[in-house]
Amino acid sequence: MPLTIVSDARFALRLLRRHPGFSAVAVLVLALAIGVNTAAFGFVDALLFKRLPVRAPDELVRIAASATDGAVSYADYLDYRSARTLADVIAFTADNLEYRATGSDRTQRVAAYIVSDNYFSVLGVDLAMSRGLAAAPVVASRRASCSVTRSGAHALEPTRASSAAACG
Repeated sequence: MPLTIVSDARFALRLLRRHPGFSAVAVLVLALAIGVNTAAFGFVDALLFKRLPVRAPDELVRIAASATDGAVSYADYLDYRSARTLADVIAFTADNLEYRATGSDRTQRVAAYIVSDNYFSVLGVDLAMSRGLAAAPVVASRRASCSVTRSGAHALEPTRASSAAACG
C-alpha cells in the first residue's frame, strides 16, 4: 500500500514537470479557491457565529417607528425609557459634526455617533480611559435614525435625543 502511494506521487510530479504551464495554472486556481473560501468563512463566522462584545447581547432589540426611516422622536424615547416593561433604553444616531481642535481656527467634518448618557452602562462596556457620559440639558429634539434598548421583549429606535449626553 505505501509503495503505491509513493509511486503515484512520483508519477504525478513527473507529469507536472512535463507541463509547467498547466502546473502553474493549477496552483494559482487552488490558491485562489482557498483564499475565497477563507474569506467567505471569515465573513460568515463574524456575521453569524460571533456574539456581540456586550453584556447580554441576546437581550438587545430595536424598535422602528416606521418601515422607511425608523426614526423615533425624543418624546417617544423618553416614554420608552420611563416605561416599566423595558429593562433599559438607550438612544444613538450617526451624524457628521463640525470639529475644531483646541488652538486651531479650522473646522473639520467628522463622522460621529451621538449617544444617550446611559449608552455604555446599558451595553455593559467598560471604558478604557476617561469618564463616562453624564446627563445634560436637551439642546435639540431632532429625529434620529435608530435607538436600541435592552429588554427581553421590547425595544426602541434611536433619536437625536442622544445629543442630551455630554462628557462629565
